[in-house]
Amino acid sequence: MTRTQANMTLTLAAFIWGISFAFQKLAMDHMGPFTFNGLRFLIGGLVLIPLVYMMREKRRSRNRHASRSLFWGAGLAGIVMYAGAAFQQIGIIHTTVTNTGFITSLYMVLVPLLGVFLGHRYARGLWLAVLIACAGLYLITGMYKGSSLNYGDIMVLAGAFCWAVHVLTIDHLTSRHDQILIAVIQFLVCALFSLVTAVVAGEQLIPTASEAWTWILLSGVLSVGVGFTLQVVGQADAPPAQAAVILNLEAVFASAAGILLFNEILGVPVFVGCLLLLGGCLLAQKYPPLPAAHRA
Repeated sequence: MTRTQANMTLTLAAFIWGISFAFQKLAMDHMGPFTFNGLRFLIGGLVLIPLVYMMREKRRSRNRHASRSLFWGAGLAGIVMYAGAAFQQIGIIHTTVTNTGFITSLYMVLVPLLGVFLGHRYARGLWLAVLIACAGLYLITGMYKGSSLNYGDIMVLAGAFCWAVHVLTIDHLTSRHDQILIAVIQFLVCALFSLVTAVVAGEQLIPTASEAWTWILLSGVLSVGVGFTLQVVGQADAPPAQAAVILNLEAVFASAAGILLFNEILGVPVFVGCLLLLGGCLLAQKYPPLPAAHRA
């Protein structure tokens, strides 16, 4: 695959993830958040099982077989994914698709912040990126008016922290295990925890409205199954920093979906906030952890 083809593949993944925020919000008219997450991640995991079978020879050639450490690690990633998806899905009920997309994108800044606690050190430019992103969050959430974060934004922000932890967890796992196997296990673990929580919360596990299944299938097949596969394929031939920048476009596509499907109006402060938040996240990609010799 050429660099251009890889970039187009990643852009398509970002587009699918961006518009899927709209599916997530529309689904909440028909079911509870944990039921939706459980069913969509179950479908997403099942969609990837044929890919696991097709790539068995490649795994064998790389000596990446299923092991106990793979199941434990991917299981932990699935639990973190369950938490991130739960916070995000509860949050999107109480906030806009635009806010959900851009606040979620903060995980790209939160990853290096959490990395500091793991002993990573970064160039000073990273902290400028963090300040820019925080300024964007300040405008998007309306705090410049003297108000505090609303419940939905807080939930989505909590989800962004979980996604940052998830990225660090996956980064540790993929150096030793197959990405597709990790994905299938974590999706199924996330589905299991979500469905159990749905039962405890008293949610109806089997939606009866046909429209409900439309959003479940679109999110499960497209966002979880196809989106992840496109990411894996695209990142194989795209530099990591470039891939991160392209994938961050999901926030832009989410905002477009919010405007087109929910008539969300972006005032000047919110529009500027979106630009700052996106800019801060993109700038953060220029500052990976410093080599060990520079850490002090």
